[in-house]
Amino acid sequence: TGAPRGIASQAIPHLVAEPDIDLAVVLHVQGRGRRNRSRFRRDLAKVRRIGVLGALNGVRMRRWYRRDIPNAMGTAPLDELCDLHGVRLETSPSTNGPRTRRLLRDADCDLGLSLGNPYIASRVFTIPRLGMLNIHQEALPAFQGAASVIWQLYEGHAVTGYSVHQVERKIDEGAIYEVETFPIEFRRTLRETTVHNGARARERSIQALVRVLRDFDPDSGQAQAPEEGRWYTTPTIRQYLRMTRRHAQLRARHGTASAP
Repeated sequence: TGAPRGIASQAIPHLVAEPDIDLAVVLHVQGRGRRNRSRFRRDLAKVRRIGVLGALNGVRMRRWYRRDIPNAMGTAPLDELCDLHGVRLETSPSTNGPRTRRLLRDADCDLGLSLGNPYIASRVFTIPRLGMLNIHQEALPAFQGAASVIWQLYEGHAVTGYSVHQVERKIDEGAIYEVETFPIEFRRTLRETTVHNGARARERSIQALVRVLRDFDPDSGQAQAPEEGRWYTTPTIRQYLRMTRRHAQLRARHGTASAP
């Protein structure tokens, strides 16, 4: 995981409670990898594609997922949870670097779990004997790359969801082991609706992951057709404004859920 307070922290208590799951190591990637020219060019190309205002707004929206959802769920820091449950915690400066690969080889695990990461190279996800599973916080194959809730609203849908799938070379295109959609519970603002339902999706997806792991069969996943999906990324300002309009329209149609 790359998040010190994210879905990995939320999953640890559920994983260690399962008698047939042995959590070998938690690896916190701290994101200090070298920013080479190709990565700089990709970042620059993205800013050109979504615009400076879109990029700045994307930084603001990223806090909804990295800060506000963990706060709503009462998520404890990764190191505290590992210490509480007696789980080995290691750190690495980069997702695909040599230390990450060495720690995974030393762990000698059957299956890896990607819980809050950027792109994982095949030289990493192929180290565990059965590869890696990922939780994607939207329904696949339709919403590849999409963050919870916002792109469903953009498309005019009143549902959100999650997927548990195999990690492959192309992001969000591995075989799917479990996928669920469920109705969005609307709140007053787009941010409040996103945070509330993002937390719901995380909790449900962790429970789904545990179900998949209890009797994991690598041949049980359903391969998805890439042409069925669409790739989503950080919204432009125009797309964001459409999200807010659609949110208001759908909220008026479906009503506002009462706070828990």
